[in-house]
Amino acid sequence: MVARPGAMEDYFKNGNPEGKSRREIFGSSMKSIPAFREPAARLELMDELGVDHTLMFPTLASLVEERMRHDPDAIHVVVHALNEWLYETWQFNHKDRIFTTPAITLPNVDKAIEELEWVAERDAKAVLIRPAPARATRAPLVRAPRVRSILEARGRTVDATLDADVVAELMEVCNRRVLPPMARAG
Repeated sequence: MVARPGAMEDYFKNGNPEGKSRREIFGSSMKSIPAFREPAARLELMDELGVDHTLMFPTLASLVEERMRHDPDAIHVVVHALNEWLYETWQFNHKDRIFTTPAITLPNVDKAIEELEWVAERDAKAVLIRPAPARATRAPLVRAPRVRSILEARGRTVDATLDADVVAELMEVCNRRVLPPMARAG
């Protein structure tokens, strides 16, 4: 059972002035249809709706990192298993119409780069990186003096902040070795 398409449209437009619960906002649920789980059925539905291309994000991938935050090595194993399943079931580029976005987790830079290369070799056009601080397997997490001073000036705890070196290394991989030009960051 899942929320119906568009269930949260009013919430995103107007907020929640009535203080409804999440269940009330979602409304009545619907059964999961084949187009949610199978590429052929998804393409058929896309054709019915007049949709030429779509990005498909793994809905719950970002929860893995938070739930397993105390075991960064396990996070990498689970995220890779998720990416393998996505690739086996959907491919990362299904008939140039469905572009599945594999997840990249950042605690271990070398493993993150390995995963980025693995998904790029399989024609990934985009990746999902959780928009939250990464817990690194090495310390200190932030070594760039400018980043550290900005964070400290804002009262942020440096230990829980995304490692600037992780981002720099991943961007280098993206821009020089792995992803095709259409996927490169500007």
